[in-house]
Amino acid sequence: MLAAVPDSNFSLGLLEAILTSMSNEEKPVISDALKAHFLHVLQNGVVLARNPDQIDSKTTSEEIELAFRVRGKDEIIEAITKIDNFGNIKSGEARVLLDSLKKYAA
Repeated sequence: MLAAVPDSNFSLGLLEAILTSMSNEEKPVISDALKAHFLHVLQNGVVLARNPDQIDSKTTSEEIELAFRVRGKDEIIEAITKIDNFGNIKSGEARVLLDSLKKYAA
């Protein structure tokens, strides 16, 4: 199913905005709800990248796009897998992840 996703029809704008904010500031002001959403997208995107059969009617376009961008990119998947809470993401790590995602963007 992920193979059928066109490169340019989806956007990870919110995820990219959060990563940009985190890479520019040491402690950006981000609501708890947005932090939870960010972590949810990261975690589910990795699950879907590893097993696209998990896509169902509750899967968001952000999760599918993230899975599409990281599928087969073990180093990115490993970096995302290590993120278990919002507070442990350093600005340098956010920048590396953001750059990695942009490399694979259309």
